[in-house]
Amino acid sequence: MSPSLDQVSHENATIKVRPPPKPEDYRVAIIAPSEIESIAVIRLLDRKHEGRLPVTRGSGYVFTLGEMCGHNVIIATLPAGHEYGVGSAAALASHIVTSFPDLWFGLLVEVAAGMPKLQGDDPRDIRLGDVLVALPMGENPGLINLDLGKWTDNGFELRRHGWMDKTYKLVLSAISQIKAEDYVQDKPSFLEHYNELVDNEDDRRIFTKPSPESDVLYQADGSVVERRARGLENHTFVWYGTIGSSSNVIKSASRRDELRDRHHLIGIETQAAGIADNIQVGVICGVADYADGNENENEDENADWKPYAAAMAAAYAKEVILHIGPPAGSQRVISLPHSKNSCFIGRNKIVSDIEYKLFSEGVDRAALFGLGGIGKTQVALDISYRVKEMMEEYSVFWMPGQTMSAFEEAAGDIVETLGISNEPNETPTETLQAYLASDMLGPWLLVVDNVDDMSVVKGTPDHPRGLLGCLPKSPAGRILFTSRTSRVAHSVAQGNNVLELKEMTAEEGRCFLEKSLSGEHDLVRPGAGQDVSSLMERLSYLPLAMQQAVTYMNMNKMTVTQYLRLLGDSERHDNRLVKLLREELRDDTFNSASQGAVAKTWVISFRAIRKVNRHAAQLLSFIRQIDPKAIPRSILPYPTTDLKDEVAQAEAIGLLCSYSFLKWRKDGEMLDMHRLVHLALKICEEDLFEGLMTQNDAIEHLTTVFPSNSWQNRQLWQQYFPHVLPMVTSPVMKQKQSAAAARLGLLVAMCLRDDLRFEEAVTTSELVVYFHSRNTPEDHLDWIVAHHELAFSYIENGQHEEAILILERLVRMDNNPTRVQAQHALMEALHGVGDYERAISLSESSEEQAEKKGVARTHPDRLLNQSFLASNYCRTGRSVKVIKLLRHVAPLDPETTVRLSEPRYIEPSVHLSVLYTAKRWLADAYVAHGQPRKAVRLLQPLASSHRSRLPYGHPKRLDIMCSLAEAYLESRQVQLALGLLRPFVELQLPGLEADDVHLVHLKQCLAKAYLEAGQYEEASKLCKTQKRVPLKDGS
Repeated sequence: MSPSLDQVSHENATIKVRPPPKPEDYRVAIIAPSEIESIAVIRLLDRKHEGRLPVTRGSGYVFTLGEMCGHNVIIATLPAGHEYGVGSAAALASHIVTSFPDLWFGLLVEVAAGMPKLQGDDPRDIRLGDVLVALPMGENPGLINLDLGKWTDNGFELRRHGWMDKTYKLVLSAISQIKAEDYVQDKPSFLEHYNELVDNEDDRRIFTKPSPESDVLYQADGSVVERRARGLENHTFVWYGTIGSSSNVIKSASRRDELRDRHHLIGIETQAAGIADNIQVGVICGVADYADGNENENEDENADWKPYAAAMAAAYAKEVILHIGPPAGSQRVISLPHSKNSCFIGRNKIVSDIEYKLFSEGVDRAALFGLGGIGKTQVALDISYRVKEMMEEYSVFWMPGQTMSAFEEAAGDIVETLGISNEPNETPTETLQAYLASDMLGPWLLVVDNVDDMSVVKGTPDHPRGLLGCLPKSPAGRILFTSRTSRVAHSVAQGNNVLELKEMTAEEGRCFLEKSLSGEHDLVRPGAGQDVSSLMERLSYLPLAMQQAVTYMNMNKMTVTQYLRLLGDSERHDNRLVKLLREELRDDTFNSASQGAVAKTWVISFRAIRKVNRHAAQLLSFIRQIDPKAIPRSILPYPTTDLKDEVAQAEAIGLLCSYSFLKWRKDGEMLDMHRLVHLALKICEEDLFEGLMTQNDAIEHLTTVFPSNSWQNRQLWQQYFPHVLPMVTSPVMKQKQSAAAARLGLLVAMCLRDDLRFEEAVTTSELVVYFHSRNTPEDHLDWIVAHHELAFSYIENGQHEEAILILERLVRMDNNPTRVQAQHALMEALHGVGDYERAISLSESSEEQAEKKGVARTHPDRLLNQSFLASNYCRTGRSVKVIKLLRHVAPLDPETTVRLSEPRYIEPSVHLSVLYTAKRWLADAYVAHGQPRKAVRLLQPLASSHRSRLPYGHPKRLDIMCSLAEAYLESRQVQLALGLLRPFVELQLPGLEADDVHLVHLKQCLAKAYLEAGQYEEASKLCKTQKRVPLKDGS
């Protein structure tokens, strides 16, 4: 059961009321003759005006007053129980004209009978609920007064002056525009108003569309016309053409069809002829029956189509008023607190994209986000002034969104500018929201700048509505938000309407500087272009930083060259740059206190981050200690050290990315921080990071995540190097180095040495030794290991004399657990200074002691000593001794030997590497002794890709490849040598630099193979690109 009209209040609780303007302020009349028609129109008012107009004795009508789409409107209806017809309508229209002297135009909104035509030319399948609009079509008028005709034996005869084309020209123009737009978008635009109407539960019960099954059309013979059901997307049509107006209701299908065919009617109603003689009225009807006398035969109450038809007509009438726009008396309002930036330049793409979304696609809300200082406010300001200058119908407003207090204060200023008053118990924010939502002003653009805090957007206990709850919604309104965080931007606008602003391009930056610098600057002199490019690179193309630099140069009459000199070298004086960027240098291009200094605008964001996510702040405090580029995700600390909370980690990183402080690289494993943001973090006041991660904390964390020097970790330690090296090698660290820094330095030094970065390994190891020499007892393991590692680095770096001094001391220590390794290293150092005999003597002595103690010949320490001894034998031409010493390794299977060997504490990869080295020296001895085929049989299994356990780029495996290639060449198997070496040389192995010593050796062997094969050109090409290094590296 649908509710009766008496059960529904005519007052809509959601409509705010205001004192009515004067009668002369009402210029649009909406005539809704019946009660259901008037209710439909009232429900679609944007605002209902409180109170009534004064009446005089003898007045017979009372009007409803309100606002719709920027117009003050009256809603007129016939008194209850009054007879409907042309005469009654004429009396009502006459009273309207008398009561409202400045009436502009009228719209007649009513239900009517539709006249479908399913056969012949121009068929019209009119259904119940469709909308009929009176519109002249060709030679046919928009409205015909059927009372000026009569039925005769020849049918209905109409006098010529029954034609009535008195619709206001502006209304006709609006209808034509709606018709064209609906055709383009293939759906009626007025349905949005109907959908808003039925959002209210009470209205939905009244105005919901009845079941299509109750839509029955009868032919003249009384039979039912079979019609195909419409699809859900095409349930309502609008028909334009001639409407007949008659005091007499037509209740005959045969007469209906005759009137339709003779006068080309689309429908018939009962009021328009009486109104049109007094008011230039547009006639809009909703189809409620078919004028066949059968509309009341269906007993189902849900079959009453009048409420739905009235709602359809009312919705279309609102669309007409919306297209007409506000009256000329509604002046546009411009409320922009900031002056236009005459130096704004570039950003054409982002400005164009935003304007297209707001004003071409019709998006009601868009958001622009980006790093603080990137220029969001300036872009929004440029768009505001472009709208002001090129879209004259638009009002433009600007409101700050940092806090609700600032937003509410701006609302009060705008309300005062508009000259509107608050209702009792109504805040300025509510007043402004209601006013802009009413379309009273016409189209408008609102910029809400610096919406950075999610609590401001969603609300707090003090402001439960939040910013979103205070914003107006209107088809005529557009809102542009700016924010530093993508999270907030996506909360105020839909995803595809959120745009990111990035740094200026080089060309935009250059044009900006040329336009902004005062006339004293000579930017066309030789070298000026390079200075400008250098300055932009130092400032990372950040608009606020560039503007601040321009202001500084203009105020101090300084050239770009002088400013660059003031900044100093980019590597050594970045703190000087940040100091300049912290200064408050203001001119009329800065629009708020947060915009006068680059560093200050980021401090605001830092504090906001700490407020909402402590772990994100913890990450900032850590990242400021490391390099800002190529930050591996694996290096970042978790919220707690005992639990790897991936979700919390991801949320914290996401928040920092939202503020554009961090950006993911394409691989999804590396992050970058903006360089200037990183510099600002480094010089921020310490209270900003109080209770978070200090430099010592960062070092402690790095000691737990930095990988071992196992070759499999090479890619990871290479990723970590840029972040840890400054912590363990800088001169400042030498003065404040801690035990944690020493532990980290040792790990780094070992990896640097294995990465063939010997000079850096020496520098790092020296700092570690410096710390332990002053803080650790000589017999402590940390002291011993630090000196041992420094000696190894000295050897690799060719500083053998320094290594010998350390190693002789370590060898003499009685309780040195690394004594054997120190002795081996001493042998290598002695070899490095050419003292081969002493090196051999020490190695032979060590081998004898191992034999006496029963140390297995496959023990890594003994194998290592044998390899050292073999290398010295080979270099002194004693290949027979090498064969005798190492022939026991020939049958050893590397995998089985490593798996079964003792001691267990030695890493398998280390043991494997030592065994590969021993076999390689044995193979070299075979070659030197004229037995290259034995060398081939020994090395082939180790070089095989499916049998070798060492990675392709491992130095020991590359050494094996060189030795095997030499054996192939000595045994005249040149093609095998080429086939072995070409894939390794032509395929750039991951992790190997072009000048890697092992790769160079491979290329030298390949060049030799080309020569042996007679391919001299290939050999020449290869030799020209290579450094000269020893063919064997002595390892």
